[in-house]
Amino acid sequence: MNDTDNAMLAAFKAGEKGSDPKICEATEQIFMREGFRAIDVSKELLRVRKADEPGPTNAAGTMQCLTPESFVAAVKDHHDVRSAIFADSENGVVVCVFDYLERGGAPTHGEDERDKGWGQHRAEIRFERSRKLKEWLKLTEAVSQLSFAEFIEDHLDDVVDPKGDDLLALATDLEASSTGSFKGKVNLANGSTQLAFSHDTETTVEVPKEIALGIPLFEHHAGYRLRARLRWRHAQGTLSFRLLFPTLQDALEQEFERIVQEMEAGTGLPFYRGRLALPWDAS
Repeated sequence: MNDTDNAMLAAFKAGEKGSDPKICEATEQIFMREGFRAIDVSKELLRVRKADEPGPTNAAGTMQCLTPESFVAAVKDHHDVRSAIFADSENGVVVCVFDYLERGGAPTHGEDERDKGWGQHRAEIRFERSRKLKEWLKLTEAVSQLSFAEFIEDHLDDVVDPKGDDLLALATDLEASSTGSFKGKVNLANGSTQLAFSHDTETTVEVPKEIALGIPLFEHHAGYRLRARLRWRHAQGTLSFRLLFPTLQDALEQEFERIVQEMEAGTGLPFYRGRLALPWDAS
């Protein structure tokens, strides 16, 4: 039997002589006797203790930050040697737990309860997909020729390539041609497609293979250059259009990491790439 086992046994035997729980100094566990078994009641006692000591010496709550700048400011204002920051790209959240560990990362049993690592004082920033991105993703489902033209006109400022005026001309030509009949197409050397319509006179409209958007991927963040492939389909005498975003997931991951690195530099603290986990319920 090693020293830790001896300490746990001593704590258990001490519990036989009284009703009070006994602490095993070697493992920081607290034991009490229940019949012939040693029951670890550490987590339950921690929850009771937290409920009894919610005062100003033990800050609690989560600051919901909207921008990277506000998150950096919160970390600078409240962090100490106990703090730890986790960047979870899968769930799109960065959280700083100001009281993640007891001060210095080692157990202390002094009188200052502010040294304790309750894991209940935090700041976090969530990376929600932006309103602009959600609007453009609606075009991943096919829309009519006229609806597509109207959408482009309403979102002209989001487009960086081709130039806004050129795309506006495309949208206008498509709308003007919507009452005519589709005659055919020509694939151009640059990958674009030239569509031919016939009404009173024949009209040709050049549709680019790709467009580039300059929109924020996450709400309250800066713009990002996002490529989209433009696809069209002719069926039953009508044209429909839709967009494909083949690099969207990579773009989200890259933008998340870029922002995390900026926040690391702003705080001067390392971020763990991973998911926050605590050995007890800190809610």
